[in-house]
Amino acid sequence: MGLSGVRIGRPRLGLALGSGAARGWVHVGIIRALAEAGIQADVVTGTSAGAVVGAFYAADKLDRLEEFAGELNSIRSTARYMDFSLSQPALIGGRSFVQFLEDYLGVRRFEELKKPFGVCATNLVDMNEVHIYEGALIPAIRASVAVPGFLAPLSAGEDRQLADGGMLNPIPVNLARKLGAEIVIGVDVNSHPQLKRFDSITTILNRSMEVMMNRIRINNRHFFPADLWLEPDLSDYGFFDLHRHQTAIDVGRRLVQERIDDIRRFRDHHFIASEKRVRIPDMLSRAREYFSFGANEDYSKLDAELENDSQSPADENEVD
Repeated sequence: MGLSGVRIGRPRLGLALGSGAARGWVHVGIIRALAEAGIQADVVTGTSAGAVVGAFYAADKLDRLEEFAGELNSIRSTARYMDFSLSQPALIGGRSFVQFLEDYLGVRRFEELKKPFGVCATNLVDMNEVHIYEGALIPAIRASVAVPGFLAPLSAGEDRQLADGGMLNPIPVNLARKLGAEIVIGVDVNSHPQLKRFDSITTILNRSMEVMMNRIRINNRHFFPADLWLEPDLSDYGFFDLHRHQTAIDVGRRLVQERIDDIRRFRDHHFIASEKRVRIPDMLSRAREYFSFGANEDYSKLDAELENDSQSPADENEVD
């Protein structure tokens, strides 16, 4: 029901899960604590690590993800799921990651999920943000997590080479609204950076990339604001700390417990403005694409094909 641009009734809640590598385990704790408080998202979106956790949440398979997490008790155990390769344009290829999704997620298409879900990727060819929320699910997740230099990008036709969505949209609040969310909780796992000096060439280069990504994160929070931000402190987490999953999950639980009154107030607010917007520069408005992977392709073979420099087929959709 609406009245002069204001909708009456409980608004549709969106949950936008941010990128952050091993820090992404915190999303599991946040989702679990919200559920224990009787709060379920109506729409879920994710970028990179957030895309992985979001897919399991939307598929009602978080138990399976936590079962997998239980196998990661050291850096060595984590390395078992990384197919290191010198023949690809990255440290690892991605076939082991795809196998993990096929074994544990058990869902192949967005349409099979329990709730609306979308992921963000970056097209390296035209440098645009890509929204994927229909069609084949696993290659979409695979594309969203493809951190340049670490995981090889995913080729999807001549004009698309898809990589980590965090390069352009680390917390996909705008995609949550696009999929029907009226209020959005954004989870920013990178809001508490590690404060220290860096002395080696490698650490300085890595920190320089973090500085650029931090500005992108801040700009996106301005142009695509969430109604409520959750900012877990994971400043001591490194990129490869996947084995520290339980600590991150516990951080997420505690954060929700601390903010539960604020969260309930947003969820239960019965009057929301239907046109809550920030002025977005024309350049940002144009630089977004919609894309879906075709239903009839065996995308588990994409990484093997990439090694042979062959082109992976996909549906060609119009940019919206």
